[in-house]
Amino acid sequence: MSARGPLQGLCRICAIFGNLTEDHVPPKGAPRIGQRLLYDLGYAPNPSTVAKQRGRMFQRGVKFRTLCADCNNRLLGAQCDPELIALARRVDTHIQSRIATKELPVQVTPALLGRAVVGHLLAASNETQAVNAPNVVAMRNYFLDRTLSFPDGARIHLWPYPDHMEFVSAGHAAITTHGNVLVYTLKFYPLAFMVAWDSNPDWALPGVDITALLQENSGQPRNLDLPLDRVPTHFPELPSGNNGILVTMVGDETIRYSVPYRKS
Repeated sequence: MSARGPLQGLCRICAIFGNLTEDHVPPKGAPRIGQRLLYDLGYAPNPSTVAKQRGRMFQRGVKFRTLCADCNNRLLGAQCDPELIALARRVDTHIQSRIATKELPVQVTPALLGRAVVGHLLAASNETQAVNAPNVVAMRNYFLDRTLSFPDGARIHLWPYPDHMEFVSAGHAAITTHGNVLVYTLKFYPLAFMVAWDSNPDWALPGVDITALLQENSGQPRNLDLPLDRVPTHFPELPSGNNGILVTMVGDETIRYSVPYRKS
């Protein structure tokens, strides 16, 4: 099934009006992509109730028809996605090995990894956000200008995500015990990323904080130890404890989750 939406509109990255192409989440080449059923988060993402809901079928991952051909195919797909795919494959290989370790040493290229994550988060945003939301504009500028570091005021965390459910959130409020936070989340097997804007540093996010690494904006590989213990499965879409509550509206199409399709 093709992505829903207009064939023309504002590209969510360059904000230029024109023909739109389909961004793939996760990108082509990431491990374990198959048929997916897509749902809006306005309908609770409870795995036990998914079978009772009607989702939209997608082949080989979820697609957002929101990017122009140049931003999608050249800037994101050809230049940045290979870094994200390589990291996903490295983590998948370790998960499949079933070797029990507390950390996994990986290499990442900060300038490419950060822009790959931001590019897919931008693809999930809407036209109003692309033009008017200051946080989205800052991420657009970061993606397009390769001399810029990761935006000030944002922190980004990475953790392993060994689950079949995919989750994308393009800018939603999280009500926490440390105040309200604007979050952007990208989760697909086997990786999860969260960008939190102007968040209280006392609000503990899972995984490893890679903000300083991305602010280096280095085009050279850097070593990173990825923690493998205390991995959350359904954060932030199914909050527990003091993690916070994610706020959205029914039918909001900038916050979605998908599950593998299985014939009944």
